[in-house]
Amino acid sequence: MNAIDFSCNLLRAIYKSKLSESELRVTFCVAAGLHSKESITSFLYECSPSSATAILHRLRERGILTRTPRTADSYKLTEYGRMIIANILSFMPQQLKK
Repeated sequence: MNAIDFSCNLLRAIYKSKLSESELRVTFCVAAGLHSKESITSFLYECSPSSATAILHRLRERGILTRTPRTADSYKLTEYGRMIIANILSFMPQQLKK
């Protein structure tokens, strides 16, 4: 799979998602290891802290994210959140998913 194939398939999968673009961006950030609002807003420079707070709250209400036990401002994907990411990336060849 070359870069353009990956990009086109990813854009198509994102378009089909029921999450908003901002919700997807934050979900992917958490999946990539950015677990705090501060780390997410520093990576997504167009996302203000207040927007990130609202998005994180919505994602928690929808069962996509949960707070980690050690701190109230650290988030991780729930099983449902992992299923959403896996579904979006399901176009990838199996050997690349490991």
